[in-house]
Amino acid sequence: AYFLSKRGVPCTVVERVEIAAAASGKSGGFLAGGWGDGSNTETLHRESFKLHEQLAETLGLTTYRKIPTLQVAGGERMPLDPPVSWLDGDVAMARLM
Repeated sequence: AYFLSKRGVPCTVVERVEIAAAASGKSGGFLAGGWGDGSNTETLHRESFKLHEQLAETLGLTTYRKIPTLQVAGGERMPLDPPVSWLDGDVAMARLM
């Protein structure tokens, strides 16, 4: 809706409960820049991730923040030590994103 309005296209956002109550107000959880890596949509994921930071700056939002994200997959023990000391057990893959 934001980008449509910037191009002069009238649009309406319909909320189920109230304005900015769900995903129209904030990301519905968090975003991780590398989640689409290796997929057909990798470029889209990366551009979308960057766009959130740019929009926060453009709109003067103070609640946007980047934090490290840990991606973990269970399975046979990985050959190298995990990137965090508290991660133990059968971990096939772990990486900071």
